[in-house]
Amino acid sequence: MSNGTGAGTIAIFGATSAIGKEIADVLALRGRNLLLFARNTVECGELAADLEKRHNVSVTVKPLDVNSFDPEVLRRDLRSQAPLDGVILCVGYLGDNEKAFSDPAEATRIMDTNFTGCVRALDAAASALDGGFVCALSSVAADRPRRKVHTYGIAKAALNDYLDNLRARLASKGVRVITIKLGSVDTRMVAHRRRHPFVISARDAAVSIVDAAERLDGVVYLPPKWKYIMAAMKLLPDFVYGRI
Repeated sequence: MSNGTGAGTIAIFGATSAIGKEIADVLALRGRNLLLFARNTVECGELAADLEKRHNVSVTVKPLDVNSFDPEVLRRDLRSQAPLDGVILCVGYLGDNEKAFSDPAEATRIMDTNFTGCVRALDAAASALDGGFVCALSSVAADRPRRKVHTYGIAKAALNDYLDNLRARLASKGVRVITIKLGSVDTRMVAHRRRHPFVISARDAAVSIVDAAERLDGVVYLPPKWKYIMAAMKLLPDFVYGRI
């Protein structure tokens, strides 16, 4: 089996998500070896076998549930694939926002999956990197959370603050930290919601995410127009914004 054309391995947390699968395929197409983490290792194993067959790269599968894992085991798994060039986090749970207002268990699941668990996983990843990058998928919903996605937006806003801190903390190690603020992507997570003109495919999102991870640092809006849309949203008075 070929080792691919890339210098090192790239890890993906949440590899069996719709975007995670597309990111894995884009990276493998570019010759990168992969370390895939997912809760469902059977499905992830099938993905790995397909990537190895089609792209002639090495793909390793490891279990990871961000809400229940041992950070030391995760660090060991990451270091076993040295040199590790980067980590891409694709973990997210939109949840039932109305339910979260009255059900502490649902609110906790949304917060833990989108923030607390991600922070623990990324802290473990940061300790395993000597250069390279950390790329995490966030959401434009974090810029000014609306009632319909309030708990999710708050969790992603907290994640964004953490990533800002991580960027400063890892600068001395030469590790780039990229925050991807995604608009709506055509995946199962938003299939039940009303479509709007700015939705993009998971494949288009994946290509842009990989491009950003390979060369950028800081905050990236995808598609880029969301940077200006959200800037305008922040200027709306509360009584107007509350009706959106």
